[in-house]
Amino acid sequence: MDMRWVLVVLLVSLLGIAAVQAKEIIGHDGNLVNIKEVVKEKIEKNGFLRKCGEIGKKRVPGIPSEKKLHENIKIKNNNENRGDLKEKRWIKRLIRYNRSGEFVNKSKIIERIKEKREMIKKKIKDLREKYNVSRKKYNEIRHRGLKDPETFRRAKVYVFHGIEFAKRWLERLLIQVELSNMNEEKKNELTVKIERCLDFLDEIEEKINRSETPDEFRVNVSLLKQNWSRIMVVVKSTVGQLIVSKLENLLERLENVLDRIEERVGENNTRVMELIEDCREKIEVAKEKLREATEKFEGMEESDNPNKLYLEGRRLIGDAKENIRLAFKDLKRIYVELRVIS
Repeated sequence: MDMRWVLVVLLVSLLGIAAVQAKEIIGHDGNLVNIKEVVKEKIEKNGFLRKCGEIGKKRVPGIPSEKKLHENIKIKNNNENRGDLKEKRWIKRLIRYNRSGEFVNKSKIIERIKEKREMIKKKIKDLREKYNVSRKKYNEIRHRGLKDPETFRRAKVYVFHGIEFAKRWLERLLIQVELSNMNEEKKNELTVKIERCLDFLDEIEEKINRSETPDEFRVNVSLLKQNWSRIMVVVKSTVGQLIVSKLENLLERLENVLDRIEERVGENNTRVMELIEDCREKIEVAKEKLREATEKFEGMEESDNPNKLYLEGRRLIGDAKENIRLAFKDLKRIYVELRVIS
């Protein structure tokens, strides 16, 4: 299954907790308050992802204390989150070194980044298993309600592992952007957006872990739900642009092959030159489709219907792939003609 959809299913399932049992909570004044109004007030006050689409200062994550991060939640390995934060700093440091040009042997930095990518893949697998176990344990006693201390604790563990899974997946996406063939400006733009999403998840994770009452827990999980759709827009937009970048790189290599063939055969071989011309036409069509797809993906964050733009972008990528397939078919015929000539 596509990792994006695994991520969507995961968060949608865990966010269902927020809607359990109550639409109203008791406010500080002792009166009932609508939970949606509380969430809306918190969003307006904090503005977590209102500037997610803008480019600003890069993220420098703080390191919350173990006591704060794991308050009211029992985790066997207390050093687990500290290790994740250390890993996150390494990822950012490697990316910064790779872009700075300070190192003569840049290939070693790329190699280290790839090693980190493999480590994150393993962490994603481990976290998925932990998430499934915590979900199972929570569902076993879910019927007791969040007022039951053990149910409350298991619910927090369940949400905690879901957020950790999402964070590791975003970090993997961050590395994929860095290893792509995009220009530095585009890399910086996407990196900032992903890091803002990570910032929000760090903050909301701590708020959820520190929740002392079921009502406070519901408000914080609802806050996560309110912002999750914006995070998914960033994820889908980035994934779409990564696919476009890979296909553009493939087309560039194909054009280089055609240039070398042209130099080899010259203009005297009419049949080969016709095939090369047909191939180049398909390449241009594919390029145009990819340009249109990029516009769709880049416009998602400002659109009222980002999913529509995403689907249109994926359709354009499909059209581009078809033209690329036909272009490679022409290239195969060119090599057949060259064998005949030789």
